[in-house]
Amino acid sequence: MPPDTDETAADTAGRSSAASRTGAAALLTVGVLAAVLLAAAFSGVGGGAAGSAAAPDAESAANGTGTGSALPSGPFTSVVLGPNETATGRVTGTGGRVVIAGTVDGTVRAYGGVVVLTESAVVTGNVQAFGGRVVVDGTVEGPVTAYAGTVVVRGDVGGLNAGGGTVRIAGRTGDATVLGGRVVLADAARVDGDLEYDAQLVDRGGVVTGAVRQTDSLLGPVGPVVRFAGWLPHLVPLLAGALAVALPHVGAAAPGLTARARSRPVRSAARGVAVCVAAAVGAAALAASLVGLPLLGIAAPVVAAAVLFALAVGETAAADAVTARLPDSVSGSPPAVVVAVAVVAALPAVGPPVAAALALVGLGAAAGAAS
Repeated sequence: MPPDTDETAADTAGRSSAASRTGAAALLTVGVLAAVLLAAAFSGVGGGAAGSAAAPDAESAANGTGTGSALPSGPFTSVVLGPNETATGRVTGTGGRVVIAGTVDGTVRAYGGVVVLTESAVVTGNVQAFGGRVVVDGTVEGPVTAYAGTVVVRGDVGGLNAGGGTVRIAGRTGDATVLGGRVVLADAARVDGDLEYDAQLVDRGGVVTGAVRQTDSLLGPVGPVVRFAGWLPHLVPLLAGALAVALPHVGAAAPGLTARARSRPVRSAARGVAVCVAAAVGAAALAASLVGLPLLGIAAPVVAAAVLFALAVGETAAADAVTARLPDSVSGSPPAVVVAVAVVAALPAVGPPVAAALALVGLGAAAGAAS
């Protein structure tokens, strides 16, 4: 007996719908991990001191010189050590903005969106700080290792190993090794030793008592890889475009997500933003403990693949929308249109916001399909 056409069509549609929901749920899961990974560096989560910390005395509390209003405050600020507090051993702080203003007889490890050692901070050992911005205004007897988008040293440190988009030296340091976009020697800068840099040097009158050497070997064999990473904002949309061309052939889930993204772009983008905001809560829970941060790092490859797929979904949806406005003789989403969308997303000026919007649409489409 020949199969019932309606039943066969219904079974096929059911399997397609199930595959679409399964794929959407998987993409949504790794999308949440992606948002958590990005938010962990910027969300406000508490820090802690490993060692013994002495509470400020009553007079300090009465005068407001402890962890009072003189220090940065707010929901994203974690004051790990106040001006009249001391700690021994290793002090560790994580958060949206990490502030250390006391005395540490030991070492400091700080990770956050912004890391600040105020003028009253004194550290007898070394400091390691990583974040979006690192500012050292205090005194560090040992060397400082700081890697961030921007690193500013206005205090007195035993030595400096720094990397970032901009590294500004406006205080005193021992030997300094700097790599990144540019290193600025302010007129108040003093390097008591050698300055070795792999960056653009902007000398505004600082003093270097030793040798000044420019090099391109600070990163060793990984140097070319790191420099290549600077092209990633332009290459990722193009890679997503190549994936977008293949999307119709990778399974039943992708076309369903693309159709949803195209038919409801604003709602999908809103859902994508909502997923990212909700993920900040998960980021706070994970990044509050040092165990959570390595877990996020382990998830990075999966997260990268998920972001690439979400961007491919968004680019395909955009290409479909463009194709719908082309003459009737053109059908489907020609690869040339998909590639054109990817090229726009890779442009230096307008590319990043376009790519971000398309990725949010793709993530939101997955959230809508999985709900």
